[in-house]
Amino acid sequence: MIRPARTAGPDLPGHPYGRRVLAAELAALGRATPGQRNRTLNRTAFKVYRYVAGGVLDEQDVTVAFTTVGLAIGLGRTEIGRTLASARTAGLANPRTVPAAPGMKFGENRS
Repeated sequence: MIRPARTAGPDLPGHPYGRRVLAAELAALGRATPGQRNRTLNRTAFKVYRYVAGGVLDEQDVTVAFTTVGLAIGLGRTEIGRTLASARTAGLANPRTVPAAPGMKFGENRS
Protein backbone atom coordinates (compact mmCIF):
# COMPACT_ATOMS: atom_id res chain seq x y z
CA MET A 1 0.00 0.00 0.00
CA ILE A 2 1.37 3.41 -0.94
CA ARG A 3 0.98 6.12 1.64
CA PRO A 4 0.66 9.75 0.66
CA ALA A 5 3.78 11.79 1.30
CA ARG A 6 3.69 13.91 4.43
CA THR A 7 4.29 17.55 3.85
CA ALA A 8 5.93 19.84 6.33
CA GLY A 9 3.32 21.77 8.20
CA PRO A 10 3.09 23.65 11.44
CA ASP A 11 1.07 21.00 13.23
CA LEU A 12 3.10 17.88 12.39
CA PRO A 13 4.92 16.25 15.31
CA GLY A 14 8.45 17.54 15.46
CA HIS A 15 7.75 21.01 14.07
CA PRO A 16 10.82 23.28 14.48
CA TYR A 17 8.93 25.57 16.86
CA GLY A 18 7.95 22.61 19.01
CA ARG A 19 11.51 21.29 19.00
CA ARG A 20 12.75 24.70 20.22
CA VAL A 21 10.17 24.69 23.02
CA LEU A 22 11.18 21.16 23.99
CA ALA A 23 14.90 22.02 23.97
CA ALA A 24 14.36 25.13 26.11
CA GLU A 25 12.27 23.26 28.68
CA LEU A 26 14.73 20.35 28.83
CA ALA A 27 17.53 22.87 29.42
CA ALA A 28 15.52 24.45 32.24
CA LEU A 29 15.02 21.01 33.77
CA GLY A 30 18.73 20.29 33.45
CA ARG A 31 19.48 23.43 35.50
CA ALA A 32 17.05 22.50 38.29
CA THR A 33 18.58 22.40 41.74
CA PRO A 34 17.97 19.76 44.42
CA GLY A 35 14.67 20.49 46.11
CA GLN A 36 13.26 21.96 42.90
CA ARG A 37 13.86 19.14 40.41
CA ASN A 38 10.47 17.40 40.63
CA ARG A 39 8.58 20.70 40.61
CA THR A 40 10.63 21.82 37.61
CA LEU A 41 9.95 18.51 35.84
CA ASN A 42 6.22 18.98 36.35
CA ARG A 43 6.23 22.62 35.21
CA THR A 44 8.39 22.10 32.13
CA ALA A 45 6.69 18.87 31.06
CA PHE A 46 3.25 20.47 31.40
CA LYS A 47 4.30 23.25 29.01
CA VAL A 48 5.59 20.77 26.44
CA TYR A 49 2.68 18.31 26.68
CA ARG A 50 0.43 21.21 25.70
CA TYR A 51 2.21 21.19 22.32
CA VAL A 52 1.71 17.42 22.12
CA ALA A 53 -2.01 18.04 22.55
CA GLY A 54 -1.83 20.61 19.75
CA GLY A 55 -0.19 18.09 17.39
CA VAL A 56 3.15 19.92 17.33
CA LEU A 57 5.24 17.26 19.11
CA ASP A 58 5.14 13.49 19.49
CA GLU A 59 4.08 12.26 22.93
CA GLN A 60 6.52 9.35 23.06
CA ASP A 61 9.45 11.55 22.01
CA VAL A 62 8.58 14.08 24.72
CA THR A 63 8.21 11.40 27.40
CA VAL A 64 11.55 9.80 26.51
CA ALA A 65 13.32 13.17 26.49
CA PHE A 66 11.98 14.21 29.90
CA THR A 67 12.68 10.77 31.37
CA THR A 68 16.27 10.90 30.12
CA VAL A 69 16.94 14.34 31.57
CA GLY A 70 15.09 13.50 34.79
CA LEU A 71 17.31 10.47 35.33
CA ALA A 72 20.40 12.53 34.50
CA ILE A 73 19.60 15.06 37.22
CA GLY A 74 19.02 12.38 39.83
CA LEU A 75 15.27 11.78 39.90
CA GLY A 76 14.08 8.18 40.23
CA ARG A 77 12.10 6.37 37.53
CA THR A 78 8.99 6.04 39.71
CA GLU A 79 9.02 9.73 40.63
CA ILE A 80 9.55 10.71 36.99
CA GLY A 81 6.75 8.43 35.80
CA ARG A 82 4.25 9.82 38.29
CA THR A 83 5.21 13.42 37.64
CA LEU A 84 5.08 13.00 33.86
CA ALA A 85 1.67 11.31 34.11
CA SER A 86 0.34 14.31 36.03
CA ALA A 87 1.94 16.83 33.66
CA ARG A 88 0.70 14.89 30.63
CA THR A 89 -2.90 14.80 31.88
CA ALA A 90 -2.93 18.54 32.54
CA GLY A 91 -1.02 19.44 29.39
CA LEU A 92 -3.16 17.34 27.07
CA ALA A 93 -6.25 19.07 28.47
CA ASN A 94 -4.83 22.49 27.49
CA PRO A 95 -3.53 22.25 23.90
CA ARG A 96 -1.29 24.83 22.26
CA THR A 97 -0.21 25.11 18.65
CA VAL A 98 2.44 27.04 16.79
CA PRO A 99 1.82 30.78 17.15
CA ALA A 100 0.67 32.54 14.01
CA ALA A 101 3.26 34.52 12.13
CA PRO A 102 3.13 38.28 12.78
CA GLY A 103 0.48 39.92 10.66
CA MET A 104 -1.53 36.73 10.05
CA LYS A 105 -5.20 36.58 10.89
CA PHE A 106 -6.82 33.75 12.80
CA GLY A 107 -7.60 30.85 10.46
CA GLU A 108 -5.46 32.19 7.63
CA ASN A 109 -3.50 29.57 5.69
CA ARG A 110 0.22 29.64 6.52
CA SER A 111 1.45 28.10 3.28
